[in-house]
Amino acid sequence: MILRTVNAAATTTRAPHEFGTPLAVMLLSVFVGAAIASRPTFAFLPLAALVGVLLLVHGPARLVFVLFGGMLVLQRSGELDNAKVAFLAGVLVAFVGALLNVKKLRRTYAYWLARPLFAASFVLVGLAAVSLAVAYTHGVPQKTWLRDIAPYLLFAAAPVFAVDAQAAVGPKTLVRLLLAAGGLTTAAFSVQWLQRRGISHLPIARLGVATLFLPAALFAYAMSAALQRGIGRVRWLLLAPLLLAMLLATSTRSTLALAVAPLAIAIGIRRNLTPRMLRLLVATPIAVILTLALTQGVLVATGANQEVLTKRLEIFKSTGDEREDASYDDRMTQAGVAWDTFKANALFGAGPGVEFEWKPRGLPPSSSSVLDTPASFPAKFGLLGLATALILVATYWSFIRTLARRGEATVAQLALIGYFAVVAILTLLTNPLEDKGLSFGLILLLALVLREASQFTTRRQTKFVLRDRHEAHEDGTSHRPVMR
Repeated sequence: MILRTVNAAATTTRAPHEFGTPLAVMLLSVFVGAAIASRPTFAFLPLAALVGVLLLVHGPARLVFVLFGGMLVLQRSGELDNAKVAFLAGVLVAFVGALLNVKKLRRTYAYWLARPLFAASFVLVGLAAVSLAVAYTHGVPQKTWLRDIAPYLLFAAAPVFAVDAQAAVGPKTLVRLLLAAGGLTTAAFSVQWLQRRGISHLPIARLGVATLFLPAALFAYAMSAALQRGIGRVRWLLLAPLLLAMLLATSTRSTLALAVAPLAIAIGIRRNLTPRMLRLLVATPIAVILTLALTQGVLVATGANQEVLTKRLEIFKSTGDEREDASYDDRMTQAGVAWDTFKANALFGAGPGVEFEWKPRGLPPSSSSVLDTPASFPAKFGLLGLATALILVATYWSFIRTLARRGEATVAQLALIGYFAVVAILTLLTNPLEDKGLSFGLILLLALVLREASQFTTRRQTKFVLRDRHEAHEDGTSHRPVMR
């Protein structure tokens, strides 16, 4: 009787909690429903939460989101809209997830190799922090500053994403991602510039970010694979001219910068230099013939206007002539405006997002925060920015030299050398750090380089272990391996 009374009392005391949970769920459902009714965008919050969790815990998802999300979302120019803000928020979450994973890889060879790159990235982040205060003093809105500084921060995050990717994704998958990303951006570049120049009229206006750097990364990898020993060299030798043909069909002079990649790959490292040079001498005429034939094929397939194309090709003859080359004249005018801005703000620059104004010859005045000249970098960041750029160049140069001293010349390593050679040439024409494609190509090639370096080191250590076991067994002294 007493037990029944106690159980009844316990049941009575639990009843409010049992009814409280369903009541709370009902109230929360009403609140969520009302919020969605007032603002339909709230309906995406559960999906955003799931994507955020996935980006925190899943390495391959982080890499795919940053690469292909960036190529699709950042293709639109203009202000920082909601889609771009959402993507940047996702990149921040992905970076946190990558950083947490990289901390677990501190004892790996890839992490050891990338440590100097992390330090250089930290310096670049410090420059970005200083630039926020500089931009504020020049009246630049914070949203405009964020839009302009985002590519720099993405470049700073590239080593972290690369170390994370090489641990989460296999080398074959990384190559496939490079093929997909490089192929997509090559097509996007061709589609956009063929239509912008009036050479062809296609049913598709945009495919993605029309960058030259991701195609350059894939082109450099293809040429590196074609000049190295191994299977599949013929396929890579066919792919490289196809990429170059799709770019050259747009009659864009900057695409000629890709031609420096094969030479840099051939002479970039002394080891096996002679075989690579011989292969380059054999492959060059074949590649040139294939490129010319494929370029004509691309123009025929896209229905190119021969009259417009002829006029466009005539510009190549007048390159550097201010009277006939309007593009060159406009570029020089922008360089003059950027130089004047730098002289007026020599130490810290005018800050990212600052608006430049200039008047092209025979055209109405123009204004933009992005200039088609490398002088825009010192104009925005001043001498402090130039010092940071020197640190970046020195760090990546030292990284390449470290790789060259510690192992064989791998396909990805030579491709990275070819990629940096193209970036160096394009730096004479524009500010590469403002192009999102620079970071995308760097992430993939760095990940491949670090993965190959780690695999080579593992194989070499295994060889030492087996040799030590064999020597110890013959001496009869010990059967335990000694790691060197």
